[in-house]
Parts: sequence; C-alpha cells; structure tokens
Amino acid sequence: MIKKIILLVWALPVILLAQEKTEKNQQNVELPEFVITGVERVSLPTVSKPKAELVPMLSEEFFKPVYSPEDLPIAEIPNPVKKEITFNSKDLTYKGKLSLGAGFYRIPGMELTYGTNFDGGTFFGRTYSFHDRAYVPDANRSAFGIDLSTSFFSSDTSGFLPGTVYKLGGAYDVNSFNFFASDNAGLTRNMHKGNLRASMSNLISDYFKISLDATDNMLYLSDANFGENLLWLKGGIETGYNGFKIAGDANVKYQNMNKDINGKSAVGFFDGRASLKLKPTGDWQFGFGLYYATSDSGWMFMPQGFFFLKINSQLSLLGELMPQADFLTVGDLAGVNEYYAINKGHVFQKSPFNLNVALKYEFDTYFEIEGGIKFSKFDNFAYYSMETSGERITGAAENNAPVNGIFDIETAKANRFTGYGNFLFHAGPYGSFYGKFEMEDFQDSHGMRIPYNSVIRSSLSYGYNFPSLEVKATLMLNSSSYADIDNRIEIPAYADMSLHLGYKLQDNLNLFGQITNLFNKNNYRWYGYKEKPFDMVLGIDYRW
Repeated sequence: MIKKIILLVWALPVILLAQEKTEKNQQNVELPEFVITGVERVSLPTVSKPKAELVPMLSEEFFKPVYSPEDLPIAEIPNPVKKEITFNSKDLTYKGKLSLGAGFYRIPGMELTYGTNFDGGTFFGRTYSFHDRAYVPDANRSAFGIDLSTSFFSSDTSGFLPGTVYKLGGAYDVNSFNFFASDNAGLTRNMHKGNLRASMSNLISDYFKISLDATDNMLYLSDANFGENLLWLKGGIETGYNGFKIAGDANVKYQNMNKDINGKSAVGFFDGRASLKLKPTGDWQFGFGLYYATSDSGWMFMPQGFFFLKINSQLSLLGELMPQADFLTVGDLAGVNEYYAINKGHVFQKSPFNLNVALKYEFDTYFEIEGGIKFSKFDNFAYYSMETSGERITGAAENNAPVNGIFDIETAKANRFTGYGNFLFHAGPYGSFYGKFEMEDFQDSHGMRIPYNSVIRSSLSYGYNFPSLEVKATLMLNSSSYADIDNRIEIPAYADMSLHLGYKLQDNLNLFGQITNLFNKNNYRWYGYKEKPFDMVLGIDYRW
C-alpha cells in the first residue's frame, strides 16, 4: 500500500505536466518578462506578510528591497500581500552604469553595475566602495562590496519543466565602523558578510510549480573574533488541477559558530507548511493547512488558513491566519543592529497567532489604495536592550549614551496590533508615488512598550521625470519610542527627508545631487548613536 501511495505522489506531477503539454502543443509557453528581456525587474512590495520583525525601522531596503520572485504565494490571487511594480523602464536599455560622487562627509564613492544577456541566460554584477568622514567624533565609516550572479533558462519546448530558471551567485562585503557612542569610542568593528547561492524555479505551469534554493551565508565580526556559517535550504511545491491544489514549503537552517555561545556552537532549525487550496469560482477562494516549526529550544504546531474575495473588478478582500517561527542568527541580529554584542547565538522566536485582514481598491492601471489590520501574539519577541540607570530620561539620546555603547538581545511575551494604509500611484504622466502609514500598539505582557517601536510610522516617496530633469523626494517619519523595556528612556521622534535630482547632459551621461536629512534633525535610530546630519553628495552617472 505504501509503495502505491509513493508511486501515485511521484506520478501525479508527471501526468499533469504531460496533460498540460498536450493542451498547449500548438502554442508556446509564455515566459516571464525577465526571461525574455534578460533583466530582472525592480519590485516593490506594497504590503509585507506578517513577519516577526526585530525593529520596524524603515530603511532604503524598504523602498528598494531584495525580492525573490521564486517565493510561492499562499494564494494564487492578485492580493495585497505582494505586488510587483516596474519603475524606470528606460534604464533597462543600458547594460552598465558607473556612478561617482562626493559630498560634505563622503570622500569620493563609487558604484559600478553591469548586466547582459547571452544565449539562454543573463549575467549581473555590482561593486561599490565608499568612505564617510566623522560627523561626530569617531563616527567615520567605510564599506566595500561585490555581488555576481548569473541565470540560465531552459527552453519553452523542453520535455521536462519547460521555462525553468536556474541561478548561481555569490556576494561579499565588509563594513568598517566604530562604537562611537561608547566609553571605548575608538573600538572598530569590521563586519564581513558573504554568501554563495544556487536556485531553480519553475512557476509557469498551471498544474505544477516548484522552487528550490540553497544559500551558504558567512559572517565574521573582527572585534569579537566571531565567525558564523549558516546553511539555508528552502523549497516549495504546488500541484493540482483547476480549483483544487495542494501546496507545501519548507525551510531548513543549520548554524555553525566558531565559539560556544550559551553553551552551543551548532544549532538546527526546520519549519514547513502544508496547504489545501480551493477555488470554487474566480471571484473567491480559500485554503487551510498546518504549520510546524522546531529548533533546539522547542517546537510549534498550529493550523493556518486564508480566504480571498473579489467583490468587484476594483475591490478585493483578503484574510489570512499564518503562524510564524523565526530562527534569528547572529547575522540576522547584527544585520539589524550593527552594535549588537552577541549575548545570544540565536533566538527561536515564535508567533503562534498572526492575523491579517486587508481591503484593496484598484483603479485601472493607475493607482492602488489598500488598508488593513494585523494582530500578532509572540511567545518570545526578540528586542534590543542596553545597560541603563534607574532614572527616567526623556529625549536625552545624545547626552546619556549607554555605558558600554553596545546592545544585548532580550525576549518578552508580547502582543502587536497594527492598522496600516498603503497608497501606490504607478509611474505615469504624473510621476510615481508611494505612501505608507502605520499605527501600532506593541506591548509586552506587563503593558510596557517594546523598545525601538514607534506608535506611528509614515513614509512618502514621490518621483517625476521632466525631459532632462529627474526629481525624487522621500520623507520618513517615526513618532518617539523607548530605548528600554521599562520605558524610562525616550528617544525623540525621527524625521528624515531626502531629495535626489538628476540632470541629463547626454543620453548616457547624467549629473546628480543627493541631499539627506534635509531638515538637519538630530535623529537617533539607536540610543546614543546619532544619525548623519544634513549632507549633500554631488556626482556623475555614466551608462553604456
């Protein structure tokens, strides 16, 4: 009996693929746009899935994120969970770009990118370097990085998984900075990060989809003589016919450190989802399944589900209940807060309840407006803490720096309730606009606000292209937050406006100016560590 079941599971995708090939034998398989053009699109997620974020701090990656098109969605719907928007399509006509710039604090910096097509694939490379002089004592910083990747595509007439995308790549960067808000302000950390990655995906079939990815991440922190290697394997599969589909995805992580932290130097993690998706009509669908996660410090086993209703051609409603466990390594923790002192080698963060309900309005191809609510419960939310006095300090982030200027990780049982709105106007005759607003109540079990969590967060980004002039403006606003779990130390509100101007000298030669912190505010992302004040960078872009 077991042999028959295994044979059936193995044969089902083959039968479906054969049937699909028969149905489409008179037509070509339509490949994704990036397969045809050889250039991957820059995509902007309008709403992120509920994740156990360490600190909800907006950054450049929020507007230009690293997005993986191989991620299999929970539902095959045009939902507000993910949306790809293409900007600046005119840039795709160039293979390479060299940018050189210098400013008040920046000693000349450089960025070089190059991408090209070849028969059956593409190649992309990027390298950069910069050095910023100190705007307060010992706040100088320098960085260097390189990233190379290549993609291969199988023929759309291949007998096995036509249109499959194969990718190989690797990256390395080093970031050098000081703990300038500590007693030992000259202490330098050289953060070395690298990765090797390989993946394959085939998402064009109506009956069978598959995605596999392997990444080896490396981290070294010079000040602590700490090294970490993280092997990460993930994959997803979906198969079915018409309105009935079965889907599953899994993550396997293995962390290896060069020293014992909390008595351990090697830890493993696994999580996986299995879902049944039903689509009675094109206007609505639903699904349900199970989620399981385990690591050295426990496990989690919870139900999950979603529903989608297309109310009319412009209005859609989505709801999902998705439990989530995160395996946060030193690379993750130091990646968010680079002044992390490594008091924990990892955190197995569990959120058994994640509810998201969203309503989206779309008008033709011009704009989208969406809003919703999220509620999450955390068994052990990871937050950054530091050594403080017992006195209450209000708005004193620059005069009362932490004793050691370094941060530890602590955990707390917490609840998060968020209301959000997103406004997206596609690039067109009136430019492009993206706005995000969030209001959040995030407290631990004692009613104290989680550190470095603002109640109100807002971001606005607008761009317009004149015949020879390009203008982009970005504004990020965060209300005040606390630096400690006892809510004694308040960090002032955060306001940062940046402005980018580009002037075309020739078709392939531009002058640009970049202004950051236009209001010259005293902004603090981390207690004691002042962000860069008003700064201007002038430079030149050459494309070919």
